Amino acid sequence: MDKTWKAVERRGAKLFGTRRNPLSGINSGVTGSDTRHEKFYFEFKHGASTRISPNKLLELMVDTETKAAGENKTPIVVLHKKFSREMDCYLRYKDLVKLVNGYGEGMLVRVSADDLAKIV
Repeated sequence: MDKTWKAVERRGAKLFGTRRNPLSGINSGVTGSDTRHEKFYFEFKHGASTRISPNKLLELMVDTETKAAGENKTPIVVLHKKFSREMDCYLRYKDLVKLVNGYGEGMLVRVSADDLAKIV
């Protein structure tokens, strides 16, 4: 039986047509992302780590952006609250606009994982 955080990563990866990176982080030798997606760099956080302040969320986003830039991927932070089926995705507004229209600038935006998967 999977630990819950692994199941969350697996379910999130499946929404985007990819799979969970079994050795998350740089230890996999493939990607530092939590998934093997070719365009997106996912950072999943589950449970207690989802109760973070806006400043901590911004720090997490900046850290994820730095890692994603090294792999030429779009950074997406995914928060999953305990006992919930929902996952909230955070990405820069400019990145969301690029996904939809091909250009943009920006700020941080929140989108559900299900809705984001429908866009891309």
